[in-house]
Amino acid sequence: MKKFALGTIGFAMFVAVAVPRGGSDAPEQMVEQAPDEDAWAKAAREARAGGATASRSAPASVVTTASGHAGLVVLERRQGHYFADVSVNGRTIDFLVDTGASMVALTEADARKVGISFDRSRFSVIGSGASGPVRGQLVTIDSISLKGKRVRNVRGAVLEGSDISLLGQSFLNEMRSIEMKDGKMVIR
Repeated sequence: MKKFALGTIGFAMFVAVAVPRGGSDAPEQMVEQAPDEDAWAKAAREARAGGATASRSAPASVVTTASGHAGLVVLERRQGHYFADVSVNGRTIDFLVDTGASMVALTEADARKVGISFDRSRFSVIGSGASGPVRGQLVTIDSISLKGKRVRNVRGAVLEGSDISLLGQSFLNEMRSIEMKDGKMVIR
């Protein structure tokens, strides 16, 4: 069975930013965070703390070309991450955009919402993350669309115990380019 690293690069970058540098309070800050909490869990916890009724994602700006096709999508960083409302099989899902994730990863609830069938009894270790083995089931997603940028037959996974769906490289690799600068992610 093929295994993949799900978000390992993104986690490493997150840890490098989140770990305090020096100072007498650095050890206490690190102890306060649960030792098994990875970047996905932290992002989900922070997003929930931001308010249950508020959407995590800022409205994405879409710039269209002269021919009317979606030219670029601009996402603004919120709570240290990029979030986007994405159409999956025609239903809207709130995603954390994770450039370090190998593929699109859905929560069990989001997979049910968009009609992707999976069997929890078939979950197995399908990859690894910052906190160890990642369990789930590999799936193929019929259609994913981010503000008019549509990709069909996308490799994905339904993850056991995940709190937030991840928009990973199996979708992002199909884009012409992705740039991050000044708190914005520009997808062409």
